[in-house]
Formats: sequence, C-alpha cells, structure tokens
Amino acid sequence: MEGNVNSYVYELYSPLTVSEFFNHPIFSTVLKNNVGDVEFKRLKNYFKVPKLNLKDYIDITHPFDLTFKSVNIENFKEDDEVLKKEKGYLNYSYEFDFDTLISSMPKGLFNPKALTKSIKELITNLNFLYKMSPIEMSDVVKISLNEKGLIDKELLKENVRKYYEYNNDGKSPTLLFKSERVSSSRKENNSLNRLLNVFETTKPYDFLKSKYKGVRPTSKDMQILEMILVDLQFSPAVCNVLIDFILKTQNNRLVKSYVEVIAGEWKRADLKTAKEAMEYAENTYKKLKQNNTKKSNVKKQETIPEWFGKVHEKEEMNDTELEGFFKEFS
Repeated sequence: MEGNVNSYVYELYSPLTVSEFFNHPIFSTVLKNNVGDVEFKRLKNYFKVPKLNLKDYIDITHPFDLTFKSVNIENFKEDDEVLKKEKGYLNYSYEFDFDTLISSMPKGLFNPKALTKSIKELITNLNFLYKMSPIEMSDVVKISLNEKGLIDKELLKENVRKYYEYNNDGKSPTLLFKSERVSSSRKENNSLNRLLNVFETTKPYDFLKSKYKGVRPTSKDMQILEMILVDLQFSPAVCNVLIDFILKTQNNRLVKSYVEVIAGEWKRADLKTAKEAMEYAENTYKKLKQNNTKKSNVKKQETIPEWFGKVHEKEEMNDTELEGFFKEFS
C-alpha cells in the first residue's frame, strides 16, 4: 500500500504439462464433460507420443563424461534470480477428514502409512469433485487396494467415478464458478432463509454429526443415511430436512422402519429442494396436529435446531422472523 494506491505482487506458475493435465482427477474429468468423448479423445490423441519398437536399434548416445570435460575457470554460484519453473497446487478452504477415513477402514486391511502426500492430494481432489464423505470415500478405498494393501491411484479414480455415476443417474460432475450474487427471494436475512442456507450447504454426514454434538454417528444411523442418499437418491438438502423433521417429531430418534415410510412418502412427492421439503414437512405436521388433538396442550417445542445457534454464533431472533416452517412447529 503506497498512499491511496494499492500495490500487488503476482506470482505466476507454469501450466501443467500435458501428461499432468490428462492424468489430473479434476481437470481431465471436467474437460471430458465439457467437450464430449469424441473431442476429448481427439485432443488426447493429438498430444500422444508414438511408441516406437527399438528392438532392432542400437543406442549410440555417448555418456556425458565422454562428451564433456571439466576445466578450472570460475567458481559456480547458484543464482536465485534466474527464471525457474514453479508449479501451483490446488488449495481448498477445508481439510479432508483423514482420521475418520482411517478409523472406518478394517484393521489389518489398510496401512495408514499408505496415505502418502500424493495419495492425500488425490483423495482431497476427488472429494472436492465428487462430494463424498470420509465414510463413503473409505468404502471406495477398500476396493481400490492392491495386493500389498496400498492404494492403486488409477483404480481409486475409476471406482470413485463409478460410485458417483451410479448414485447420480450416470451423470458426471463439472465445475462452476461460485457466484456471490443473492437472488431477490433470498436477500432477506431472516431465520428461515438462514436455515435454508444451512440445509443447502451442509453435507448430510456433517448435518447428522451435528446432532451427535460433533461425535461420529452410530453405524445404524449411518446405514439410514446411506439408504436415504444412495438407495432413494435424495438430494443432500432434502436429506437434511428429512433428518431434521424426523428427529423433531420422533423425540430425537431415527427408527429405520419409520424413516423408510416417511422417506418413501417424500420420494413419491418428488421433492427436489430444501424449500419444497420444508413446505411439505409443514403440511405434514399440520395433519399430525389435527389427528392428535389430545396433545394440543403439550408444552411448545423449540423450533430452531440445536446446531443452528452454534453455526451462526447464537444470534437472537425476533418472533416475527419465525415464519413458515418454524411457525407450524411451535
């Protein structure tokens, strides 16, 4: 900063080599999804180096020391100012939970030392692209181990892609720039919109984990979560609303048989967004109240989830802000 003028220093990195680009789990996938299979293969073939059969050839390259000799002139000094090739690496604002991944692997099957720097970088990139929880990633890692118990990189990339496509109707992911613009319908910073934002931006695993006060959920609850996301293919946002609704109305219990009934009903209703799910939950709760008049004098329940205040630093809300979904749960 010089006076009122901002001064910036730009650090430039060399682009990835062709080999690095086409073998990168994110860039190669995004390129293929955006240009299509035909153009992707054409581009890849363009940069391929032909393989030559050198069986009948003789290597006539001379050794370096037989080509050049050293003479005493001036002492060599390394020059730090000479142009060098520096690579840039993808940085993320979050850290992948490798501790959970390791704890989810069967003992004796996987050696934690196999998580080298390059393997961790690969898993972090795959996690960003395919949006997988540590539990989901551990399941894929299990079937991507070689005979030595080490992670096969190519097999891992293939299995993660297959897992994603299986759970997303054969679709592949791509990248979009995040927009900071807020739609007019969501500009109001009231409690409902803030909760909608939490439902839409929180991973179901993290959402369920928040119900356990930050402790990893039980295996039975994780199976229920897997059933909702994998078997019924709920969107993460709708899954979060469903979990929250059932815990609120069932005294903080997740009973698989009951969850299956409600989840099946919501699936038939074809709910796509958190807002649709919240409106559906509101109407369902109205019917429950009408059919259960005996409980009309039951003490009012807290309408805001326990985790909400922690995420938003326990901000106070006026009664006028509690509308829609909250109003019917009061």
